[in-house]
Amino acid sequence: MSTLINIKKDVRFKHNQIMLPQSFFAYLNSQKIESFKEALTKLTPYSEDTQLFDLDHFLIGYNSYLSHNHYYYDSASGQAFFIVGKCYNLDFIFEGFYGITKKTAAEKFFILYQRYGVDIVASLKGRFCICIFNEAKNILDVCTDINGQFPVFYVQNGEELFLTSELKAFVGTDILPIKLINRAAFLKFDQHQQDYSFLKGFKKVIPGRHYRFKLSENKISIQSTVFRQIQIGQNQLSFQQAKDKIYELLNNYVQLMVASDTRVGVPLSGGLDSGIIAALTAKHAKQVKSFTIGTALGNEFQQAKETADFLGTTHEEIFIEETTYFQSVLHGIYLNEFAHPVYAEGFPGFYHVLKTGHEQVDLFLTGYGADLLLGDIYHLEDKSTIAKISEQSCFHTAWTGEFSPFIPRFFNTELVHPFWQLDLINLSISLPSTYKYLQDEVKYVLREMAVEKGLLQYDLAWRKKTAFNVGSSMDKLLAMILGITDYKDYQTKGMFLYHVLENMFSSQQPFDEWNYKDLTTFKK
Repeated sequence: MSTLINIKKDVRFKHNQIMLPQSFFAYLNSQKIESFKEALTKLTPYSEDTQLFDLDHFLIGYNSYLSHNHYYYDSASGQAFFIVGKCYNLDFIFEGFYGITKKTAAEKFFILYQRYGVDIVASLKGRFCICIFNEAKNILDVCTDINGQFPVFYVQNGEELFLTSELKAFVGTDILPIKLINRAAFLKFDQHQQDYSFLKGFKKVIPGRHYRFKLSENKISIQSTVFRQIQIGQNQLSFQQAKDKIYELLNNYVQLMVASDTRVGVPLSGGLDSGIIAALTAKHAKQVKSFTIGTALGNEFQQAKETADFLGTTHEEIFIEETTYFQSVLHGIYLNEFAHPVYAEGFPGFYHVLKTGHEQVDLFLTGYGADLLLGDIYHLEDKSTIAKISEQSCFHTAWTGEFSPFIPRFFNTELVHPFWQLDLINLSISLPSTYKYLQDEVKYVLREMAVEKGLLQYDLAWRKKTAFNVGSSMDKLLAMILGITDYKDYQTKGMFLYHVLENMFSSQQPFDEWNYKDLTTFKK
C-alpha cells in the first residue's frame, strides 16, 4: 500500500502519536514515482507499506505509514522540514527555550532553526538526517548528526538527484544503473575519503557539513560547508580536569538515554570500555542486563562474569555457532552495508546480543569507540603521533558502515554508543600522549577515571584485554570459514566482502535467497 500526501494540505497529528521514520529515499527533479515506491520497500525494516511526500520537484518517502511528527510545512516561507532517525535531546533543548508544547518534532526543529540556523544541529544528540526543501527556490538543504551515525548517500543522474540512507534501495529498480567500483580501488582502505561510497558515482554526506542542492533550469548544483567537524584542538586540560570532563560527558549521555524504569542491555566483554558504560548505566537504571559472547575458538565469559558480578548486573552468556556466525556476517553486510571487513567480521557480536536480548530490554548501550579515542589500535612505536593517527581513524568511521543503525533497526531496538559524541571525540584526540599511555599501557586517563569515580575496582580497570572481536576469536573464525591462513589478512577478507557486495548489488536476490556456500568461494 502506498500513501501519497500533499503535505501543504495535510493536518498535523497529535503530539502523543510520535514516531520518526528510520530510513528514507528521496529525489529532486525526477518523475520515476513507481520505481521510487519499489525502492522504498527495500529499506530497513522491510514493509510493503510506503509513505510519500510530494512537493512538486522534491519527493521523499519511507517504508511505513507514520504519524506526522517528522515533518512540518511552513506556509510563510514555503519550506518543508523533515527529520529522519532518532534525536534524543530535541525536546530537552526546545523546552529549555519555549517550555512544554504539543508541537511536532519537525516544528520544534523549524523554530530552533529559524533562531540558530544550521548550528542547532551541532547541539542535537542522536542519529538523524535533516532535510529542508524550499519550494519557491527549489533548494534542498541536507545535514546529518555531527557524529556520523546516520548514513546518507547521494548520486546525480543527469538532471536528477537521488538521496537515500540505504544503497540497497536501488537494487532491482530501473531508477539508474548501479555498479560497484573496481575491486582494486575498493581494497585501498587507507585511501578512502569521508565521502567515499563503494557504488560508482555515489557520494556520502560527511558529518558536520551542510549540503545545499539547488535546482535551476533543470540543472542541479551542489555545495557543502563545514559547521562542525572532528578536529584536533589545543589541549587546555590538566590530567585531573581531563578525567573529570570525560566522566561528565559519558555520565550525561548515559543519563540522557536512561530513565530509572528503562530496561538497558550492555554488551559486556569484561574490559574497561564496556565496564565503564555498564557501571554508569547501573547508576541510572534499575534494570541492567549484560551480555557476553563466545565462539568455539574463544570467549571472554570469565572476564565478563567478574565485571558483571562486581556491578550486580543480570548476566547472560551467548555462544555463537559457526553456521549462525557466518549467517550473521552476511546479514550484517546486507543491513549495515559494511565497506570494511573488520566490521563485517566483528559486528556479529553485537548482532547476536541484539538478537538474544531485544525483547528483554528497551535499548542497548555499548563501550564502542573508546579504542579509537583513547587507545592505540596500531601499537605505535612513536607514541607522539597518536593524536594525528586517532584523528584519521575517526575520519575513517564516516564511510565504514560501523555506526549505521540498521542492524539494531532490524531487531526493532537501539544500539547507542556514548563514547561516540563529538565533544568527547575532539577532547580525546586532543589530549597529549602522556595522558593516554602509562609506559606501554594504553587508556591511562580512562583507567584512572574509572577507578577514581568508583565505576570499576582497580584490577578490573587495569586488566589487560584484547578487542571485542579478537577476544571471542571472530577474526579467526571468519578466516577459518573462508580458508584464509592468516587471520589478520584483511586484504583477502576485503575480497570476500567485495564478493558479497557484488552479489548483493548485481544478483537482485532478496537476502533470504542468498546461497551462503557460494559466497565463501571468491577470486583471491
